[in-house]
Amino acid sequence: MNPRNVLVVAAHADDEALGCAGTIARLTRAGSAVHVAFLADGVTARAGDEAGHEEALRRRRAAAEKACALLGIAGMTCGEFPDNRMDTVPLLSIVQTIETLLGRHRPEMVITHHAWDLNVDHRRTHEAVAVACRPLPGASVRTLLAFEVPSSTEWQPAGSAPAFVPNWFSDITDTLDVKLAALDAYGAEMGGAKRCCRCCSTSAWPPPRHLSWDGTYPDGSLSRRCVIPHRHGTRDAVRSARRAAATARHCRAVRVPEPGGKPRSAAARARS
Repeated sequence: MNPRNVLVVAAHADDEALGCAGTIARLTRAGSAVHVAFLADGVTARAGDEAGHEEALRRRRAAAEKACALLGIAGMTCGEFPDNRMDTVPLLSIVQTIETLLGRHRPEMVITHHAWDLNVDHRRTHEAVAVACRPLPGASVRTLLAFEVPSSTEWQPAGSAPAFVPNWFSDITDTLDVKLAALDAYGAEMGGAKRCCRCCSTSAWPPPRHLSWDGTYPDGSLSRRCVIPHRHGTRDAVRSARRAAATARHCRAVRVPEPGGKPRSAAARARS
């Protein structure tokens, strides 16, 4: 069963297209309401003056709106955290921003960056999402996934951090064209990453797992947490409660010997 509500949390506009656009399109086609949040402005780390940054930000957000429309995304939120400097922002501030989104959309699934990307904004985003999505009572999130982004995930030097090893795959054969169209919407923002995605048969990106043996195209993600309800869950919980109760009764019935006196029960000791 597809989740009713999905939240994609990305550091920058275009990360969602590179990382999981095929999966997003697959979810929206199945009826899921997918919302996307971009946390950083994505442009202020570049060379140039304030006027140039404002124009670049306008173009980038227009491109994001076009890409989101192609993917069937229900809503887009743009944050203003400083580009490539999210490590200078208190983690709590980022967490509270994400918690607001979680309260607004009540997603069953959240998709975000890999924890060990080279880009500092990606890592900070993952950390904040993990904190905001901790499994507290009443939390809506059942599944937490992490995607990879070219020119960040695979550029982390070998041995310097845990590698991205996906364990959750989504067949995007029917939505690959939509993913490529979303990449085209960003135009100049993609640079070499877009060319790699368009040449998956000859390029190092996507990696070989993105072209499976039967000719399909799976989107690879890393599952960070997945709570799957099943019909025996309630019965198992009842059994655990009964075992706990039996253990408690046994402990109450234990007779503890007194030094130099007769054994007394724990209840008698408590009364005295």
